[in-house]
Amino acid sequence: MSAYLVTSDIGDIELKQVKLLLQKMPVMAQCMNGEGDLEYVSDLWLETMGYEREDVLGKKNRDFLADSDLVRFEEAFEKLNQEGFCKNLDYRLKTKSGRLVDVCFSATAIKDESGQVVRIFATLANNTTSNETRRKNRQLSERLNLALDASKIGIWEWKVDEDKLIWEDQMYEVYGCSKEDFSHDYEDWKKRIHPDDQEKVNDEVQKALAGKASLDTEFRVTDSTGKIRYIRSRAIVTNDSKGRPIRMVGANWDVSKEKELLEELKAEQIKMLHAARLASVGEMAAGIAHEINNPLMVIKTKVEFFKQLLESNNSDRSQHLEIASKVDAMVNRIAAIVTGLKNFSRQGFSTKLKEESLGKIIDESLDFFMTKLSDEGVHINFDEFDRNIRIKTQPLLLSQVILNLIQNARDAIYTQQEPWIRLSAARVGTHVEIRVTDSGSGIPEELQERIFNPFYTTKAMGKGTGLGLSLSKSIIESLQGRLTLDKESPNTCFVIRL
Repeated sequence: MSAYLVTSDIGDIELKQVKLLLQKMPVMAQCMNGEGDLEYVSDLWLETMGYEREDVLGKKNRDFLADSDLVRFEEAFEKLNQEGFCKNLDYRLKTKSGRLVDVCFSATAIKDESGQVVRIFATLANNTTSNETRRKNRQLSERLNLALDASKIGIWEWKVDEDKLIWEDQMYEVYGCSKEDFSHDYEDWKKRIHPDDQEKVNDEVQKALAGKASLDTEFRVTDSTGKIRYIRSRAIVTNDSKGRPIRMVGANWDVSKEKELLEELKAEQIKMLHAARLASVGEMAAGIAHEINNPLMVIKTKVEFFKQLLESNNSDRSQHLEIASKVDAMVNRIAAIVTGLKNFSRQGFSTKLKEESLGKIIDESLDFFMTKLSDEGVHINFDEFDRNIRIKTQPLLLSQVILNLIQNARDAIYTQQEPWIRLSAARVGTHVEIRVTDSGSGIPEELQERIFNPFYTTKAMGKGTGLGLSLSKSIIESLQGRLTLDKESPNTCFVIRL
């Protein structure tokens, strides 16, 4: 006689609930870590074994086994770690008084994202239990089914050799279909998957059957109303004695709501990014006006000189060409500044990656900010910046992050005697590292873990939203990179690794 526990990834609250459920079971129950150390045992376990809880917790499960059953249990425990479950393993426990108790061991393993077992829930049914206990176990099974219904997790089994899919009732709710609409074979299930996902999911199933990977995937299905649902699926495969797959058991649950919330979060991030860009434009307005005014004054001076030449009749063609060339260069300069400003402040952008030189990214999006720094006496150094490096990225997003780091540096150091900012870029192995270093003495150790948190800022009230570094980190991660603080640098230094 045994009881089975089926679950998905659980948090602390759910863990307490599961332990409470184990405590109420009419069979012995225990919880172990991946190494087999006991983390929890039920009162019935203690009563049957004759121990106090403090004598048990932290010890290995095998410490309480009969010597003759140790090898068989270790083999079963290794299989439990590989397959994720074990059921109906008979062995004997040795009580504190030395009496042997025959039990039937069944367990479910919980794994982390890397596939390592982190927790094992197990029931140990006394093989001499009465019919009354068997009746209570049936009630327990009903309670577990209720728990699965409440959690909206559907359990399924595929008998591979028979091509027969067995769904428990919750699966039909997960997929939004009726029992009558499902023919219980693999092809019918595959047809319910969105056409764009079918090939990917089928490949993952075949790899799982071949033992090349576990099944842990996400796909879209169309329910009976035509609505698209996002489904998460995990499963394990059982092989026969010849290593051929005969059975796949798994769980499905609907993650459509999580997907919707994620899309809403992305939309809000884009809005915040646009607001941050507009705020940056406001802060740079004086510098932009100054940057445009300089070439305008040159143009005005050259035009006045050209008029004087024409009136004097003493000019020659070379002077005319020189003036025209200078005016043309200044017009192009103004156009570049306006284009950069327009690109930088527009709402919406393409997230498609393209290859671009770092030099061009800096020139088109950040150049108009340099005059403001110069006017404030902040020296910016590009001596270690390899402008010829080409990188596959989203230029506008990357320039936004670099500008944000430069602005943060400026805000922190512009009151110093000799403030400076150094922008460096170089290839490091297969990656590109962009460093923004300033003359500050670094971030205090107690703040280093908090600076990337949303809405955290060290600036004065009204001087910052606390979203700059948080957004910048998210942007770089969306570009398959990392944004970190170099804690070993004697100055404040942020590193973009792409």
